[in-house]
Amino acid sequence: MFLLISYIKPVIQYYTSTASDYELVWNFHRLLNRNSVPHLHLGFHDKSAYTHSKALERMCEVIAKTIDIKQNDIVGDLGCGYGGTSIWLTRNKGCRVVSITLVPLQASSAHRFAKRFNVGNIVHPCVADFMSLPLVDESLTKVVMLESLFHSPDKVRTLSEAHRTLKTNGEIVIADFTLKDGLTPEDENLIKPWLQGWAATSLLTPSTYRSALLEAGFTDIEIFDVTKYVSASVSRLSTMSRWAMKGVRFWNKAGNFFSQGRVDNIQSSITQGEAFKKGIALYTIVRARKRINL
Repeated sequence: MFLLISYIKPVIQYYTSTASDYELVWNFHRLLNRNSVPHLHLGFHDKSAYTHSKALERMCEVIAKTIDIKQNDIVGDLGCGYGGTSIWLTRNKGCRVVSITLVPLQASSAHRFAKRFNVGNIVHPCVADFMSLPLVDESLTKVVMLESLFHSPDKVRTLSEAHRTLKTNGEIVIADFTLKDGLTPEDENLIKPWLQGWAATSLLTPSTYRSALLEAGFTDIEIFDVTKYVSASVSRLSTMSRWAMKGVRFWNKAGNFFSQGRVDNIQSSITQGEAFKKGIALYTIVRARKRINL
């Protein structure tokens, strides 16, 4: 039975209240191209991905390349959202994917999208806690965590669960927001609305990422700063949110047209942009391996 433990309930409330923002605003291009997959993450902008929609899919491609996902892999997508990354992996790499989300609404959507894109037999979405995965030991060859670890209140425990479910020599890739080391009290105050509005418990720094992965049992840890490749996506989100906040304030004067969750989400996106602009927020891709204990 799925239990609403303390950290999960705010995550469910957040993604449920902001579902239309993600589906209709961040994935607006899908209104013109129904063959595209819905994504909740930032885009990876390089020479091969010059539009928002291409950058979203490019991020999936970069993630897959980082740990060399292949057709014979069984991948755990921990924090699958609407199944965008899972569906992309199956369609482009031919692998099987176990898609895990904390949010029932997302699991239902992921099921629906998997069927629409004819991968329902190899994408298996389910609702579960990252810290207690319903998977047997060594059942996965690869694990993907794309902008989901920040929801976990116990990063080491979550990473340890990923380690448990990986086969020997299996790999994990994590793409997520990080913070620079040595934040000032002013910096801490700046990021509070961002974390609270996104139901994020905390963000790691590159050094604490390494420590958490080592404690969870991982080796061969590599950390890549890819902030410059997501800067266009961060700027897009921040600009959209600033314009949206003007509309929200106007309409909420006439009545509560926008829930507090949606307002907080918009403010979080604005604050995130400020944190990146100030240089205290980074975006990293982390790769690590499960080695046999000698």
